[in-house]
Amino acid sequence: MASVRLEHLGKTYRGGVNALQDLTVTIPNGEFVCILGPSGSGKSTALKLLAGIEEATTGRIFFDDQDVTLTTPERRDVAMVFQSYGLYPQMTVAENIAFPLMLRKVPRAERARQVEEVCKLLGIGKLLRRYPRQLSGGERQRVALGRCIVRNPRVFLLDEPLSNLDANLRVSMRQELRRLHEILGATFIYVTHDQDDALAMGDRVLVLAEGRLQQYDAATRVYQYPANRFVASFLGRLPMNFFSGALETRGDLVMFRNADLLLAVPDGKPPVTGTATLGVRPDAISVRSAHPGKEAPVGFVRWLEVVQPDLYATIEIGSHRIIAKVPEGEALEVGQPAYLHFNPAKLHLFDPATGDRLNPAPEEAAPAGTRRREALA
Repeated sequence: MASVRLEHLGKTYRGGVNALQDLTVTIPNGEFVCILGPSGSGKSTALKLLAGIEEATTGRIFFDDQDVTLTTPERRDVAMVFQSYGLYPQMTVAENIAFPLMLRKVPRAERARQVEEVCKLLGIGKLLRRYPRQLSGGERQRVALGRCIVRNPRVFLLDEPLSNLDANLRVSMRQELRRLHEILGATFIYVTHDQDDALAMGDRVLVLAEGRLQQYDAATRVYQYPANRFVASFLGRLPMNFFSGALETRGDLVMFRNADLLLAVPDGKPPVTGTATLGVRPDAISVRSAHPGKEAPVGFVRWLEVVQPDLYATIEIGSHRIIAKVPEGEALEVGQPAYLHFNPAKLHLFDPATGDRLNPAPEEAAPAGTRRREALA
């Protein structure tokens, strides 16, 4: 096991393509960290640099206090699980799992003992004599994991290993990976473009875009308090609503105003004047068919859509089309008037020019590295 520290890490390919730029983060020993980003964000490049498959152009990589920047892959003591599983088709399950031990010249009896322990941990003891072609996707994934676990590496590197699985199996394998992580207590670094994987499994999430770090924080905080407009727009099953407007004061309140909306923004000392972009997730807006008895924006229902298990409505107000959550039991029909209520604690302000967050996120109360299980809402 090892902590991982990246200092100003960068990778430039031929032609001047900057795949990764000035990445500086620390991954504590024993944490499960997900590197999340769209295609071309640099996440796979970061994993290859950690594995030693690619050589860094700038910066350094440390495992604990050991500088491994120029260390060859076989000497870094890392194990990697690939999207394609990387199993040897001519070998049985037992032989695939034992292969790293064979390379280390571990005696046969000891190899058999360790393979048996790993298979018991993964629940694949009945598959030892089968070949990869005889296994399901989930079984192949467990074998690939077993081949890594048997090495007892300092760091586990996982390159989108669940992307080839169907939705139900993907959910069960997320739970399996979390269980394995808790048992092994090892450092897991998991690359994915799937936000559900990252938010479900990561102690922390590292968000990349165009080779640059956008945010590195606890999984719940990345969702609840995005550091900039990119993170806010990238995370969420439904797109965040964005509104352009201006900030002004009204007594002790800071208000966001545009032609169709007037909303009090949350405490936290945002700028009191100037232009701003307001971001609101659909589940932070509720829509009602009856007037709520207080000032509320009113519009008309354009569409209704189910995003299981909830119902969402698209409401047209002036020049805006706003996606909002329909409370359970609320009867809405397309074309009818609807009233919106914005949760004031879940409004996000961003700088229109830079995209950076304007209203500060509250301080993290839990100790660093503590996995937080709050609902992502």
